Order: sequence, then C-alpha cells, then structure tokens
Amino acid sequence: MKQQRKKLIRTLVLSSLVTGTTLLNLALANDGWMLDRTINGQPDLQGVWANNSITPVERPEMFADREYLSDEEM
Repeated sequence: MKQQRKKLIRTLVLSSLVTGTTLLNLALANDGWMLDRTINGQPDLQGVWANNSITPVERPEMFADREYLSDEEM
C-alpha cells in the first residue's frame, strides 16, 4: 500500500512539473501579449454569445426515437 501511494505521489509531482514547464514555455512564447483588463483592473473575461446552433435544448417529441436528423429536417 505504501509503495502504491509513493508511486502515485511521484506521478502527480512529475505531471505537475511537466504541466508547469509547458505552461511557462507557452507564456514566454507569447511576447507582448497582455490579457485585457476592465476599467477597474480586473481581467476581462467577456466572450461572445452565439445562438446560431440547430441543437435544441430539449428534443422535440416527434424526434424522440431518432438519434440524427436528416438535412431536410434540420
């Protein structure tokens, strides 16, 4: 049991180091890029809402037993 725990901890530490190194390299590769800020200095995390999908939130009763719709039905 102790060996499995040690192996798990080693794996987690190694994966954390690899992930951290990768993220650091990505950050350094983007010279001059800065995250946009709002007026009060907070990160601007706004996005664009696109409501142009044909996927309904709920499946209509007439298509309850079908997995896919034909081009005409779409």
